[in-house]
Amino acid sequence: MECFLLFVHVNEFRKVLRDYIIQENFDIIRIKNEKARVIAICASDGCPWRIHASPSPDGRAFMIKSYEPLHTCIRQSEKNNVTSTWIAEKLKGSLNADPNMSYELISNELSTKFGVEAHPKQLYRARRKGKEQVEGCHAESYKKILKYAELLLERNRGSIVKLNYHDKTSLEETPIFKRIFVCLTACREGFLKGCRPFFGLDGCHLKGPYGGVVLCAVSLNANNGLFPIAFAVAEVESKESWSYFLEHLYEAIGDERYIIMSDRKKGLTQAISEIFPNSWHRHCMDGLRAKIMMRFYTKSITSWPQSVGPRIVKTINETIADARFCRVKLAGRNLYEVYDGFTRFPVDLVSQTCECKAWQISGLPCKHGIVSIIYIRAKVEDYCDSYYSKEKYTTSYSSVISPLPDLNTLEEIEVLPPPLRRLPGRPK
Repeated sequence: MECFLLFVHVNEFRKVLRDYIIQENFDIIRIKNEKARVIAICASDGCPWRIHASPSPDGRAFMIKSYEPLHTCIRQSEKNNVTSTWIAEKLKGSLNADPNMSYELISNELSTKFGVEAHPKQLYRARRKGKEQVEGCHAESYKKILKYAELLLERNRGSIVKLNYHDKTSLEETPIFKRIFVCLTACREGFLKGCRPFFGLDGCHLKGPYGGVVLCAVSLNANNGLFPIAFAVAEVESKESWSYFLEHLYEAIGDERYIIMSDRKKGLTQAISEIFPNSWHRHCMDGLRAKIMMRFYTKSITSWPQSVGPRIVKTINETIADARFCRVKLAGRNLYEVYDGFTRFPVDLVSQTCECKAWQISGLPCKHGIVSIIYIRAKVEDYCDSYYSKEKYTTSYSSVISPLPDLNTLEEIEVLPPPLRRLPGRPK
């Protein structure tokens, strides 16, 4: 610090002043702390230290006009001017590299670099502010959601994006976010043209400060990998929110007698029966659902050695191994009798059916059908349903989802986040 030192603006001077008093271990009293001038003295009685800063004569900068650097007081051991904001600013680089940096590492870095011992609550708040610098503020992000929806519709023509707000008591009241539904054209066309008439419904909870749930509809592509159709963000998983999601999903894909799989979430069964009356609804066990929802596949289609996907080939090979002990007899033309132990199963290769019903349900030859196919020395892949073919897989991903620019450049429109809900139990 010295007289006539220039700063860009008053806020920069305040930051430098705070760093200085933390470094020198003393406290100050701000007699004036205005935009036009800042006057501060040492907090100890009788100490002559004093500083006065105000705008420079040309008004383009902020300048120290008078400064008395002499101290006659005893330096403090505690640094009272250390705040969580100051810690987050000083450790910005470390917190950007590791937003989940442990409190022990934060404390060690503060002690090593600045000789500061911070309270654990300050460390908690500092790390939270550091994460906001990297990931953005949850509350502020809702101001971009309207422009984000408009950008999705502009870049992906034919998509469906619906925003829903809480009811307003007056026209002047700022809208409060409630729900959003998104179904992109590429996802809708890929499902309708390249996937089986089947989709699953599920939801998962969001862990942000405002909670909420993500509701989604996914299908299976030709390689039995997950194919997203639509998603929504809602306040809770209830009949009302599922009805909102399914009504817009019906608008996107219609009701073409689909097979819909879901768990028994509250209100979901009733909502499906009301909005998709022509479709079949089936429930799955939670363990099976979790297994299905974890099935992802990212291998390029150009590496497929057969006309069906690698996962389908693996399933076929497992079924062939299971069919080794089956015996087949020709019954006439394309009809066969397959003996599996002491049970007989008629198989028709033309209609691609078997008495065990597994072929009709999955679209893949069962072990009785595979034995019959091998008997006539044909390729098993040629008897798989067309939904498992390479052509269907290519069709599913033929449409393109247009990339979006940096969302930080979007105009902010005042939209409030959902109201915070107090969770049951003792606050943490």
